[in-house]
Amino acid sequence: MNPKHAVFIWTSYALTFGVLLWNWLAPRFRRNELRRQLSEDAPDEENAE
Repeated sequence: MNPKHAVFIWTSYALTFGVLLWNWLAPRFRRNELRRQLSEDAPDEENAE
């Protein structure tokens, strides 16, 4: 096997893993950020009365 071919294959695997990992993590980061923003913007229930 040509060593350049092996580097190409393993690089492809690494990039695919990176993209899949990002597609799994990015929505979680965004959801946590939105929850944090909503909790900061929500009126404080203790002071509402």
